[in-house]
Amino acid sequence: DLSGLRRIIKLAKEHHIELVLFAYPQHVYREEWDRQCGDEIIHWQAMKQIVSLIEAEARPDQVHAWQFFGYNAITTEPIGMTAKYWQDSRHFNFEVGDMMLADIFSETGYKPEFGRPLVSSSIEADYRDLLKERAEYLEQHPEFFTELKKIQQICEAPDNECKY
Repeated sequence: DLSGLRRIIKLAKEHHIELVLFAYPQHVYREEWDRQCGDEIIHWQAMKQIVSLIEAEARPDQVHAWQFFGYNAITTEPIGMTAKYWQDSRHFNFEVGDMMLADIFSETGYKPEFGRPLVSSSIEADYRDLLKERAEYLEQHPEFFTELKKIQQICEAPDNECKY
């Protein structure tokens, strides 16, 4: 039900407010857990519905959306004591937020380095790009699923508050 978003878009238009929506980046561990649970496709379908609504109800300079999914140096950073971008697989540090803001609000017209604007006509291509990045990453990191399994075991331990 996108009625709440429809109301927010209407209010933003009425009050001449720029509205920016975005899908948070996820660490590749979290991305893979979503894939295994069947949630990944649901997320992409929801993003397409949201963007279609935005495109139907607002001008691009009034309301726009971004996504920050991918297999890149930021989202694939090893998690641990030396991690710069991630506190754990669910929480990113301010450096990631700064990069997101730089992409969203840059007025220099440069190509975004981290995120992508969400556009209904290109969302399938964005998803295919994600799958290609994933395949390349997994080919270069054969240890990935072993590490993912270790983290899952840590998180599933009854006496452990999962920090990954």
